[in-house]
Amino acid sequence: LSGVYEDNAARSSAILAQQRGLELEDYIISPSVSLTLARMVGTAEVQVSGRLGYEFHANNSDLDSERIEVAANADIPVGPCRITPEVGFQRRRSDLRDIVIVPDPVAPGVTNIENVQRYGVTLGCGRTPGLAPFAGVAYEKADNSSEQRARAEYSATTYRGGLRYSSPAVGELSLYGSRRITELSPIAYAAGGDTDYNFDEVGLEIKRDIGSRVQATASVGYGRLDSDNLFVQSFKGVVWSLDLTALIGPNLRVSAGTGREVGNSLSSDAGFVVSTPHRIRLEYAFSDRMQFDLGGSITKRRYGYDVVPDPLTITNENLRLIDGGMTLAVGRRLNLRLFAGHERRNANGTFYDYKASFAGASIGLKF
Repeated sequence: LSGVYEDNAARSSAILAQQRGLELEDYIISPSVSLTLARMVGTAEVQVSGRLGYEFHANNSDLDSERIEVAANADIPVGPCRITPEVGFQRRRSDLRDIVIVPDPVAPGVTNIENVQRYGVTLGCGRTPGLAPFAGVAYEKADNSSEQRARAEYSATTYRGGLRYSSPAVGELSLYGSRRITELSPIAYAAGGDTDYNFDEVGLEIKRDIGSRVQATASVGYGRLDSDNLFVQSFKGVVWSLDLTALIGPNLRVSAGTGREVGNSLSSDAGFVVSTPHRIRLEYAFSDRMQFDLGGSITKRRYGYDVVPDPLTITNENLRLIDGGMTLAVGRRLNLRLFAGHERRNANGTFYDYKASFAGASIGLKF
């Protein structure tokens, strides 16, 4: 159970909040239940996780909504191979900062619910250590509850394959290639035309533990977006990711990450989004029961449209966030937490710029 005070729950300027019919200040109560199960079924390892919650707003009751997350995966050995199927479902209200078009005053589109379902399977064969080819396919379908957001709906099928080499000295090194076939809504593009496109990527990925204190995963590749629609913006360039976790001394853990990726967004009418996130977080164990944490992130996004968008449409943005907190373990089952943070967005123009601060507390009980 968590309670949060926000001085800008609308995640917008005061003028835009008024147009949306929202109060800037709000108090939010969020009860939730989480469940994680892991079991061996014969020789297969099966894991299921889920979270069910609801948000209650004191001043903006139209924003009250459920949050549902369900995921399941398995690791199934079949001779020299392993099959790993997975499924997932997520349902939540769109974050207000992501609604980038001013709502129609006749049919407000503030309370949009996003639904995303995912299915996938990967097959890997070979020895460990040694060489192992792998291949997989995944399908994702995403839709919105608001008719105003129908243009942003999409489905995507991703094919991925490659060759993996693993050894204690090198870690895990993978040469991969992938194709993501995206089908947008038939009304996605204002100029009309074909709404499908392909994103191809080839690259190299490495996972390695450096001693017992540092874990690192990094990848670098080249991606290209192709579409038969002449109005759609293209993309060609380097994509990458880096995630690092390090233990410094007996009490401090530092995690950091950066990347550049191309994907879709349920909140924007853009055909694709290029995101470049950077993050860092420090966790300090003051004692066996008390822990402090502090983190920050900077995320840059560029939206690719089919035509020159309306002046009040976000084409690029820079989102900065800093937050921290304290967690206290009361016995083995009860956790108390205090937290606070501040975020700021700078977008093209100034209409969608905002500042927002928040503070709250939560209590968690393990069974």
